[in-house]
Amino acid sequence: MKLAAVYISEKRFENCFLTLDRIAFDKLTPSDQNKYFELLLYGRLMSGDISQANEIFVSAEHYFKRGLLDKRNGQMLFTLGLLEYFNERFEAAVKFFDSAEKSRDADKTLRCNCELYKGECFLAQGDVRSAKASAEKSAALVSDDKQEAQLGKLMTQVEKAYIRTKEKSADTKADNTTEGGYAF
Repeated sequence: MKLAAVYISEKRFENCFLTLDRIAFDKLTPSDQNKYFELLLYGRLMSGDISQANEIFVSAEHYFKRGLLDKRNGQMLFTLGLLEYFNERFEAAVKFFDSAEKSRDADKTLRCNCELYKGECFLAQGDVRSAKASAEKSAALVSDDKQEAQLGKLMTQVEKAYIRTKEKSADTKADNTTEGGYAF
């Protein structure tokens, strides 16, 4: 399963799925069975196959519920947050990311990823202030080039959202101060 996780990080998704297919699932411990489905779901999400990810979740929901009971469930919570995020259920996604950040096994990398995706969720909901706060929190946690790139993208999106907000505010103000076509 560690090899499958490496393949996901290298974006070699087909290799990940082939590796998982070779595992004798019935010989895994219950904890490893939970991890197996978490990796399978995470791989499908990262590969962009949201439809297949949704099917995996529905067919293996028992393993996800059981996995959430584990003491070290941060990655499972994060993956379920991603499932909600990619299905555009942003409020639910934020709740999962918050829980993942507070999990016992939440390291700096996991907390950063949670903040980055929370920022994306907040932007999608039009909450620019919260998106900015998430970007600032994640900036203090960035630990690799991938996170750095994602942070740069988030900060650019936040900046553009602030500009749009200021433009709308200026347009509204101009509309309210215009009489007879002249601004006073």
